Amino acid sequence: MICDAQFPILCQLLEHSYQHTNEFSQVCKRCNLTFNHYNHFVFHMAFHLRMDKEPGIILEQ
Repeated sequence: MICDAQFPILCQLLEHSYQHTNEFSQVCKRCNLTFNHYNHFVFHMAFHLRMDKEPGIILEQ
């Protein structure tokens, strides 16, 4: 056993397992960033959509 985490839904367990295996579940086809949490990937893609609608936004580094 790697950790004691328990999940009611199989897909949640699979997503969590990526943290332990260093595999990535999602890759952004626009910028090649990788995400091991689906919700982080969805948030990232929403960011791309906002940037498409408002291209004048400048990101601070």
